[in-house]
Amino acid sequence: MKIAIFILSIFILCSCHRDVSEYAKVIIEDKGNEWSLYVKDDSTQVLIPLETTEESLIGEYDQLLMTDSLICVLDYSKSRSIFIFDGKGSFKCKIMKVGRGLGEYVFPDGMALKGDTLLINDRVGRKMLYYGLDGTFYKEVHFGDYRPIPFVLKDSAHLAFCFSMPGFTEDNAEVVVTDLNGKFTEQYFKRPGLTDEQGRFFLPEYFAQNSNGIYFIPIFEDKIYQLTDDSVKMVFDFQFKNFMYSFSEIGKKSIVEHERKYSYFGDFFMTDEGDFVCMINRGNIHIVDLCGNIYTGELLTWEGDRSIRGTYKDYFITTTEYEEGEDESIGNNLALLLIKGKRLMDRE
Repeated sequence: MKIAIFILSIFILCSCHRDVSEYAKVIIEDKGNEWSLYVKDDSTQVLIPLETTEESLIGEYDQLLMTDSLICVLDYSKSRSIFIFDGKGSFKCKIMKVGRGLGEYVFPDGMALKGDTLLINDRVGRKMLYYGLDGTFYKEVHFGDYRPIPFVLKDSAHLAFCFSMPGFTEDNAEVVVTDLNGKFTEQYFKRPGLTDEQGRFFLPEYFAQNSNGIYFIPIFEDKIYQLTDDSVKMVFDFQFKNFMYSFSEIGKKSIVEHERKYSYFGDFFMTDEGDFVCMINRGNIHIVDLCGNIYTGELLTWEGDRSIRGTYKDYFITTTEYEEGEDESIGNNLALLLIKGKRLMDRE
């Protein structure tokens, strides 16, 4: 904690002596300020208890997807399962198909919704599996020598994902687009000026997607980019570059030195109104979450009770304990807590 406060103090001091870009007015607050996420009389928050049964008991809430009538929870850390609830939290079904056969996955590390179809990415098996919302298996698509991680549905007919095999294609792209069968399109997005000495790209670790588009933060950069129809454009500048190691520097520094600077961004989520939350790390240590808005340029640090795990319209989704209706005999699912993006930005 002392190290984190020291680092943030440096941010504050240095930010007073540098130019502030038109994209970001940087406000660095002291990490550790107590702030309760769940206030029962707060009308800007929505609480949705997830039904608990022996079949629906969730181990970890690694990824959340939500629509008006559906909630999907991916637990890849413990049960390697996908839990499907209706919009009010009533349990519908569970997908648990661990294996290497048809319709089975080894490690489900991402999911997306396409209408009434759930797409589940198997990193180890290098394939995408298609399931109905009742758990029925439809088909699987193999990706051969590359792994689509992370991925998002660019539109109803295309996937966009980070490409981690430079040299595999002539374009040597860092973000690529395929059709739903895994066939490459002509859309490759690259920025050659951002490679390291070995020609590797600063790959985006996570995508954020809302009704306005697809966004990503390259791991060792301090900028948010939006994926457009034919290119990428920068939409937010954190101005943290002086406090981060570059991709080239990381390989030349010892583990101890890695912990002296911020190095890369992690989990990344954005609401329809442009409010975002992302994680920033120093070495392999999670330091703090940041929240801001790509339109207003606001930025502040935030440490909530639990990490953000998804978005729904202009809400962020996290989880919280829920006391009513507990079944101590089998354990209890957490409740989903939907927080207005503006509520995160305004904590008074």
